Amino acid sequence: MTAYLDSLRRLRALNPEVLCPGHGPFVWDPAAKLDEYIEHRLERERKIVEALDTGLRDPDEILERAWSDTDLRAHPLLREAARLTMEAHLEKLREDGRLPARHLR
Repeated sequence: MTAYLDSLRRLRALNPEVLCPGHGPFVWDPAAKLDEYIEHRLERERKIVEALDTGLRDPDEILERAWSDTDLRAHPLLREAARLTMEAHLEKLREDGRLPARHLR
């Protein structure tokens, strides 16, 4: 997650005229889209931290809380993607020294 966010910020600093993603249409307002991606990741991280701050430690409970805006139970593939993203966020929090000690394994 750290590398991903750093990459988004470096790309943003280049001030590109257009983004040409591997799928989907060209993005003609790259600054806004990159800011959106960064903010979305940081918002998800805030939700994970909030879940941890309430005392949640079970990965499924953290996932349900941090992705409460998504029906993960109805979409198993999306749930798996969210779980992998959560693990990347937890690793970033660990690297940043922001993971609660009682969560460390």
